[in-house]
Amino acid sequence: MYHHILVPLDASTLAERVLPHVMAIASLGDTNVTLTRVLEPPTLAGHATPTDPVAWRLARTEADAYLSRIRESLETHDVHVHTRVVDGTPATALLTFARDHDVDLIAMASHGRSGLAGWNLGGVSTKLVSHARCDVLLVRAFASDDDEATPLHYERILVPLDGSARAECALAPACQLAHAHDAHLYLLHVIEPHHLCSATPLTASDAKLASSFHDLHTRLAHTYVETHVQHLEHNAPEVHGRVIEADDLAAALHETIANERIDLVIASAHGATGSARWPYGTTLLNLLAYGTTPILVVQDVPARERIASTAERAAEEHAGHA
Repeated sequence: MYHHILVPLDASTLAERVLPHVMAIASLGDTNVTLTRVLEPPTLAGHATPTDPVAWRLARTEADAYLSRIRESLETHDVHVHTRVVDGTPATALLTFARDHDVDLIAMASHGRSGLAGWNLGGVSTKLVSHARCDVLLVRAFASDDDEATPLHYERILVPLDGSARAECALAPACQLAHAHDAHLYLLHVIEPHHLCSATPLTASDAKLASSFHDLHTRLAHTYVETHVQHLEHNAPEVHGRVIEADDLAAALHETIANERIDLVIASAHGATGSARWPYGTTLLNLLAYGTTPILVVQDVPARERIASTAERAAEEHAGHA
């Protein structure tokens, strides 16, 4: 499923809550997992005090020992694990490592050693999610009771679909995981009302036309979801299709995830209206920012086609400028 998974760890129990998910995914094939600990020199962290060589060597030794303990725990579950301690600012060092070592999945917890402060995402997680060029697995550190030494078992996986080929990029990994975990796979399409721009009430003929369009949209949506359910029935143990109508797409997704007790959402980075100018579509951003369930984001735009943001271009053009 994935060839190389990067797992950022910072020696906190919050960050380690991603590990059961890493084992659950890595067990599906010949996957290499790299556990990474980033050490930030005091000068990079904004302190004027130079790095003490002895203290720095001790910190690296402790980081190596910590990652080795985690590696030994994962290897008991037949996971191929490597460890790497790198220097630099956490987000930049991790993104550089992912780019230079052909990482196709970054798996991380929403929070780390800085703790839970009421934000759904910690600072480093926010930066990694925003700038990753590969798939991303985000596990909610504030809503997990998983035992870090045991691979978990997915029971209910949800894939939001909007009728676009982009959104359907999430189906392949979803089927693989559902098959491996004997999980129920839910395909969800939300019909939003079309708000017509009119300064006056609709005429009878316009209202009839709008109603006909709504009926057509509903019929096509049910056919679309049912077709996918039938197509995927041989690739997953149990496939369920749902079409619902809601005024608020994001709220409908959150409500369905809660009501169906979904334990993993798999979604494409973009849908029908997505643009390579932005790393994610608006619906996916909402799920990342406000969701409480682990989410696997599948990139539908190849890294070479992604358009760098203004801030990224400025950083590249003025590297090293204070």
